[in-house]
Amino acid sequence: MEFKYSSKQIIFDLKNMRSFARQLLGKGKRYDYFLQQLLGFDYFKEDGYLPISLKEIEQTTGLPYTKIRTYLHLIYEDLLEHEKNHLDLSVHKVEYTFSMHYFEQYAELTVNHLCVIPRVGEQVNIPFFRAKVGTTTFFVDSIHHRLTHNKHIVEINLSPGYYNYYWKFRKDEAYEKGEISIHEYYMDNEYELKEKLKLRKW
Repeated sequence: MEFKYSSKQIIFDLKNMRSFARQLLGKGKRYDYFLQQLLGFDYFKEDGYLPISLKEIEQTTGLPYTKIRTYLHLIYEDLLEHEKNHLDLSVHKVEYTFSMHYFEQYAELTVNHLCVIPRVGEQVNIPFFRAKVGTTTFFVDSIHHRLTHNKHIVEINLSPGYYNYYWKFRKDEAYEKGEISIHEYYMDNEYELKEKLKLRKW
């Protein structure tokens, strides 16, 4: 069998596709018992990077490395050919996470439904965390969509105050021209950044 993909990367992908991979169980596949064991491992229950090695899987399952690698690739190929294998790769759950900050204070709000999804530049007033964060007035700085397992996560990053089109343009320009680093581009303290770019005097 030709191995086209990294086995370790396949494990990472399977972790994020475990609800889809479960549909392969009970179909008489030669890897059926192995997949059942793999999906039952504790490290498949948490999101994020997968710090597991093929050797650890070998020790846990009692299977030789060559068989594990073969099974992983067979599972992955069947997932890639999901239409042929009649797998439903639909994502039905949506989660919206608002991340807000004001100087060094942070808060996060997660909801399962929004009537309207705010767009970049729009104002959002969240009157829940003023005591912690120090303000209720934010604008949408960026929106990121992330698919994991069977969930669509929409990450809405909020910055304090009001959206400034000129500042967004100037910051992008500064990064492209090498006036600021990637770290500075994403820094929370915009006052320092504006001072560095000589936009304001304090």
